[in-house]
Amino acid sequence: MKVMRGPDWKDDEYGVEDGWDVSFDQGNDRETAGGSGGRDRKEGGTSEHDYAEECDDDASALSANSSQATSPQQQQQQQNPNMSDDENDNDNENEDAVSLATDAATVETGGNDDATIASINTDQSEEDARAAEAAAAAEDRERERKERKKKKKKKAKDKRRRSGGAGGLTAKSVTDLPNLPLGTVVKIVEYGGVKGAGRLVRWEKTGVEKVYRWGVGGSFDLTHVEVNEEKNKVQLRYATPDSNEAAAARSGFGRKELKVGVVMKLKSADEGGGEYFGMLEIAHFGAGIYITGKREGDRLMIKEKKLLYGSGASGWTQRFGSASFIPGLEHDFKILNATPDLKNAVFTASTTFRPPSLRTSVGGEICVESSFRMEAVRGNKSILKFDPNASADNIRVSSDSNACWTTSSECRGLVFGNVGFTSGQHYWEVKVEAGEPGNVYIGVSEKPADDKNKYQRWTGMGFVNFRATSQGGAERVYGAHFHPGDIVGVELDCDAGRLSYFLDGLKYGEHSLQDLGPAFEGISPYGYAGDGLGSGGLGMGAPNGGEGRRGMIGPKEKPKPLYPVIGLRQVGDRVTLYNKSISTMGTQMHPLDTIEDVIRGCDLLHRWSTMCALPAWFAKLSFEQFETWKNERTCDHHSRGNITLRISKEPVDVIEACCNLGLQIILLPGDVIRVRRSGGRVLELREEAEILGAHGGNLYYKLISQKGEGGSLVEGGWRAWMLSPCDCIDEGFEVLKRVDDRTLDIVLPLSSEFAGGTLKVVYEGGAVVRSDVEIDLDSSKNIGTLEAGKEYEFSECRVNSCSILRYKVKVTEKTDMGIEVEREGWCSGRIRGGGDDLIVQQVGNKLGEEAVDIAMRVALQLQGIMRFESQMTREGDFAREGGEEKWEIFVQMLNEIMRECGSDDLAFDALSSSVAYGLGVGDGDWEGSDSAVMNQIARKHLEDVKLGVRDVMIEIAKIRTLNKIVARGLPLITLPCNQENTALFGGLNGSGGASVRVADDWVRGKCAGDLIITAKNLLTTSTKAGHFNAILQSTVTPTAPSHDEYEIPREIKTIKVNRISKKKSIVGQMYGEMKGWSSAAFRRCYIARGSGGQARFFKIKLIGEGADDHGGPMRALYDDVVEELLGGGVDEESEWSMFVPTENNVHKIGEGQNMYMLKRKDKDKKKSEKAGGKAFVGKLFGSAVRLKIPLNLRLGNQSFWSLLVKRGSEMMTEEELEGILGEVDYLGLKQVKEGVRKVDEVVKGVGEAELKELKAGMGSVVPVELFPLFSAGELKEVFCGSGDINVGLLRECTEYEGWSEKDSVVGWLWEILAEMTNEERRMFLKFVWARTSLPARREDFDQPFKVQKKEG
Repeated sequence: MKVMRGPDWKDDEYGVEDGWDVSFDQGNDRETAGGSGGRDRKEGGTSEHDYAEECDDDASALSANSSQATSPQQQQQQQNPNMSDDENDNDNENEDAVSLATDAATVETGGNDDATIASINTDQSEEDARAAEAAAAAEDRERERKERKKKKKKKAKDKRRRSGGAGGLTAKSVTDLPNLPLGTVVKIVEYGGVKGAGRLVRWEKTGVEKVYRWGVGGSFDLTHVEVNEEKNKVQLRYATPDSNEAAAARSGFGRKELKVGVVMKLKSADEGGGEYFGMLEIAHFGAGIYITGKREGDRLMIKEKKLLYGSGASGWTQRFGSASFIPGLEHDFKILNATPDLKNAVFTASTTFRPPSLRTSVGGEICVESSFRMEAVRGNKSILKFDPNASADNIRVSSDSNACWTTSSECRGLVFGNVGFTSGQHYWEVKVEAGEPGNVYIGVSEKPADDKNKYQRWTGMGFVNFRATSQGGAERVYGAHFHPGDIVGVELDCDAGRLSYFLDGLKYGEHSLQDLGPAFEGISPYGYAGDGLGSGGLGMGAPNGGEGRRGMIGPKEKPKPLYPVIGLRQVGDRVTLYNKSISTMGTQMHPLDTIEDVIRGCDLLHRWSTMCALPAWFAKLSFEQFETWKNERTCDHHSRGNITLRISKEPVDVIEACCNLGLQIILLPGDVIRVRRSGGRVLELREEAEILGAHGGNLYYKLISQKGEGGSLVEGGWRAWMLSPCDCIDEGFEVLKRVDDRTLDIVLPLSSEFAGGTLKVVYEGGAVVRSDVEIDLDSSKNIGTLEAGKEYEFSECRVNSCSILRYKVKVTEKTDMGIEVEREGWCSGRIRGGGDDLIVQQVGNKLGEEAVDIAMRVALQLQGIMRFESQMTREGDFAREGGEEKWEIFVQMLNEIMRECGSDDLAFDALSSSVAYGLGVGDGDWEGSDSAVMNQIARKHLEDVKLGVRDVMIEIAKIRTLNKIVARGLPLITLPCNQENTALFGGLNGSGGASVRVADDWVRGKCAGDLIITAKNLLTTSTKAGHFNAILQSTVTPTAPSHDEYEIPREIKTIKVNRISKKKSIVGQMYGEMKGWSSAAFRRCYIARGSGGQARFFKIKLIGEGADDHGGPMRALYDDVVEELLGGGVDEESEWSMFVPTENNVHKIGEGQNMYMLKRKDKDKKKSEKAGGKAFVGKLFGSAVRLKIPLNLRLGNQSFWSLLVKRGSEMMTEEELEGILGEVDYLGLKQVKEGVRKVDEVVKGVGEAELKELKAGMGSVVPVELFPLFSAGELKEVFCGSGDINVGLLRECTEYEGWSEKDSVVGWLWEILAEMTNEERRMFLKFVWARTSLPARREDFDQPFKVQKKEG
C-alpha cells in the first residue's frame, strides 16, 4: 500500500531535502488528503477491516478498486495519464470560471435554464456590475498565483540540473529514486491505545520507519495513492475511509438520543444470597446478553458478560460507538419500592461508558452516558406497553401506557409497542373496548426510524375483522369477526417466522375460544420462508409474509425487530393491552445448542451400545434434572400461543400466585372451580376448570367442562391459561373440589397490591361509584358519588379488564322508601379516555404484606413430609455404573405406566412409591386413582431387578435426561428411509439423503439415524410420538375458511356413500369419488364450527340415511371401511377384501385367534382392473392418523406392524420368521419345529409385495421415514390407539351436563363399564360415540366424552 503525507507534512519526516522536486497536485491534496473521514465508504472509502485483510508485513501494494468513486480531476487523470499537473490546474481554473458564470446566470434569470450567459451582460444593474468587477479581480489574483508557481518550479529544476543532483546524490541515483514523497505500509499497529488505528510506514527515500495516525479522532496523517512506474506522478488518490469517530457520529452515537425497549430477565443464583444471573434482551439490536448481578440493599449491580444471540461483529455502533459488541459494561441500578422479591420494584441507572476505539482529535477519551428505567414484571403484569413517542397524531396513549384511543378520524393511525422481538415465541392479548368492524388493526410491524409520518397509516402485517392484511395491500379471508368486549391474542413465533391469532370472545351469547391458526408465515429473518408450510393451526392457511415484504437479511446486518402495533380509524375507537403475556427466549439464544444436543445424544447412545462409561457431564445434568423432578414438582403444559410452559406445583409458588390475584382462599393444583367471569365478562353458561399450578407469579388453569355448542372447548379451551385479578372478585368463581381440605380454614390476607387505605377525590366533578369493578357491564349500576375534595376509606383496589384502577368504597344510597342504605361499590382512579384526568389519588401508606411473605408463612402450614426425603441423593451417585443394562426394562415400565395413566407427566412421589412396591420393599400406599395399576406394572417389570429404590429412580432420571437431549436433536437427524419411493420429504432415501440402487439392496453409509434406530428401545414412546406429531403438524395442507364460518370451504369436498346397499363396496365407492384427489388433499385437517373439534378432509353424505355429518358419521365410515377390508360384507374375491383371517383365527388355536393378515395376490388370477387400490387404502389409513381417528385394525404385531417398521435393507432372522409363523399359523410352527417343513416355506405368505404397495400410499400422507423409530406395538398404537378400552382414562376425559360425577346414576355407569369385557366396551362406544377405540393418552383426546341428562 503506497501512501503520502497529508497537507501538514514536514520535510524532515519524509527525508526530503532542499531542492527535492515535490510534484503532486495540491488541489487534489486539499480535497482528499487528511480529510475528516466523514464520507460514506461507498464514495471511495476503504474500511479498516479491508486494510487489515489486504496489508501484511511484506507491504504488498493495494490494487485500485474500479467501483470506488473519484473526483472529476482524478477521473480526467485516469483517462489521460500523460496530462501534466499544470494542465490539470488550468482545467480547474476553467471549471471554477464556468461554475461562477453559471451561478451568476441563475441569480440573474431566476433559474431560467434557457437564458444564455452572454445575454446577462447586455443590461446589468449597478449591483451586478460590482459583482462582475470582484470576479475579474479574483481571476487576476489567481493568474498571478499560478505565474509565481511556474517560476518557482522552473527555478527548482534549473538548480537541480546545475548541481547534478540533490543532497550529494549523483544524476544516476536520482533516476532510481521516486520524484514523490512515497512510503509503504509495513504493518497495521495500535495507536493511542486503539487497536488497528496506526500504520507503520517505511519511507522509500530514507528507509525510515514511523507510526502514523489512521483515523484516530477522525484524523488521517496519510493518503492512500497509486503512482506510475516512474513514481513521479499520482495516477489515483483514494478518499480516506470512514474513521471510527465518523461512523459513530453518522449513526448518532453520543449526539442523538436513542430510546429502545429493554427486557431484563433475572433469576436468583443462590438462596437469599443476593446473587443473580439472567439475560438482557435489546430487540433494537436483535440481541440477548448474558448478565450477572449482585444486590446490596437498594442497589443492584449488573454486568454484561457475553452475547447469547445476535450479531457480535456488526450493528452495535449506536450503543458502543463501534460495530462490534463490547462485553464488560456495568450498570449500577437503584431500586425504588424495593422488596425481597423485587415485585413492583422500579430500577433506574445511569451508566458511564468510555468507547475504547474512539478518541478526540487530540487523542483524549470520549465519555458517553446512558440511562435505564425498568419496571419489575411478575404476577398479572405484562412486559408490553404502548410507546407514546411512537404513535400517530390522532392517537392518545393513557398515562399508564396500557390503553390507547383515537381523538380524530384524519387518518388510519398506528401506535407501536415499547418492546420489539427478533427471537423466541411471544404471546400477548388485546381487548377491543370500542370499534366498529374494520376499524381496529392488530398486528406487528418494523418500527420506522425518525419518520412520524409513517405512523399515519397501517403498516406491517395484521388482523382486521375476518381478514389478514399486509402493508403491501394484500388481503385474504382469515379468522373470525371480533367485536367490542372480545379479546384477541397475538402469537409471534420469531424462530418459526409465523404470526397467529387466538380469539376469546362471545358468539351469540356463548363464550367462544378459537385458535385461528397462522395468518402469515416466513416473516422472520431467522424463520423458514416456505409458502404455506407450518402448523396450519386448525385448518387455516397462511401466505408467505416474506414475499415482497420482509426478506432474509445479510450476514452483516442486524435483525429487524417486529413490534406489536395497533391501528385505529374512527373517533372513539379504543383498545387495551390486556395484563396477560408470555415471552420465551427462543432458539436463537444458543445457536449451537441443537447441534450440540445431536452430538451429545449420539455419543450417549454409542456409549450405551458399546458398554462404555457415560461422561461426567451427563451425570451432572441427570442429577440436576433429578432434583428438579423430586423437589420442584413441575409439569409441562401447552398454553395459548402454542407455548410450552413449565408450571410449578409447589405450595409456596401457588399461594404466591393466589395472593397476586387478590384471593383470600387457597387454590392448589388439582382443585376444580366453576368459572363465572372471564375477561371482565359475566358468563351465562357455566365453565369448570382445573387448577394447574403457578408460573411467573400467575395462577394457571385449564377448562375441563364447557356447556354450549360443540367445538368451543376443543378449539382452545383446553390450553393452559392464567386467571385475572378482575375475574377473582365476589362471585367470580366457585370451588367445586379441593385436593387438600386443610386449605378450608386458611384465609389469605390481601397483599399490599390490593390492600385498602385512604383516597382523596381530586376531580372537581367528584367520583362516580358503580356496583361492579367493570364499567361497561349492563349489571354495573350507578349507586352513588363521592364528593370532590373529601377523603374516603377503601377496602381494596384492583385493575379491571380495561386497565382502569378501581377502588372499593362504601356509599350511602336512598331506597325508593327514602331509607338510607350503605352499599359497597367501585370508583375509578382516572377518567377512561379523553384527557385521562386523575379522579382520586391515594393518601398515606397502604396496608398489607408482600405476596411472597404471605406465601412463605402460609406454605409452612401446608408443607407435607416428602416420601423420598429420608434417602438423600448426591451428584456422585449418578456417576456410578451398573444400572445401564436395565435401561430397556425401565423404559418398558415407564411406557406402560404412561399408557395406562394416560399422561406423560409422572409424579415423582407416585412413581417412587410404585417402584418400592415393585421391588418388594414398600406397600404402594400412594393415594391416587392410578396407584393400583402403577403398582402392578412395576411389580411385573421389577420383580427380578436387584437394585434399591433410590438406584432405580436414579436410572430413571438418567433415562429422562437422555430422552430430553435426543428429543431436541431429532429434528436435525435424517432417519434412513425404510422403502423406496415412499419419502414424503424429498429424495428416495428421505430428506437430504442419497442412495444408490444395486440389485435389491440399498447401499449407503452409516449415519446418526442408524444409531438412533439401533438404540430406539431407550427412547420413550412419548419422545417418539412427540417428534412424529410435530412432523404431522408442520405438513398440514392449509385450508382457507369460508366467508361464513359455519359453511364448509370448497376444498373440503362432499362424497356420497351408500352403506345400505350390499352390492356396492364402501371402499369402492370412496375410491370412485376420491381417486382423482391429490395426496395433499388427504393431508388437510380442517375443523368446522359445530363439529365438536373433529378434523376432516372431506364430508360424507350417507344415501338413504338421515345423518348429518358433524364428525360422527365420518368416524363411523372409517370403522365400516376397516370391517370391509377385513372381509366383512364383501365377497372374498372382491379386490377390496385385502385381509384374510390367519390360520389361528380360522381354527381358533394358538395366539391371536381374532387376527388377520394381508391377502397375497394370486398370480393365476386376472389382475384387478382398478389400479392403485392398496395405495388408496394406505392413504385412508394415513389420513386417519392425521384426523386422530383410531382404527380397529386387528393385524398381528409380528406379521404386519413389525414389517412396517423394518427397513428395506434388513433381512428377517429365523427367530423373527418363527415369531410371525407362531402368530398366524400355530400348526405350521409345530411342523417347523418337528422338521417336517422349513420356516421360509411356511412364511412366504405374509404379503410383502402387497405391504409395499400399501406403505407407498401411507408415505404420501404420513412420514413413513419415521416408522423404524417405533416398535411394532408403538406403531400399532399410532394407528389403532389403545388396544384396550381404558375406563379410567375415559372417565377422566368425560364432561357431565345435567349430571354430576357424584350422582349415583353416574357411578353405576362406570361400575357397569368396568365389569364389561373389552369387546362389549367397544360395542358401547360405537353405539354412543361412533368409536371403537380410544387414544392412548389424555393429551390425544381432541374432544371429551359427554354424559348428558335427558330433559323431561
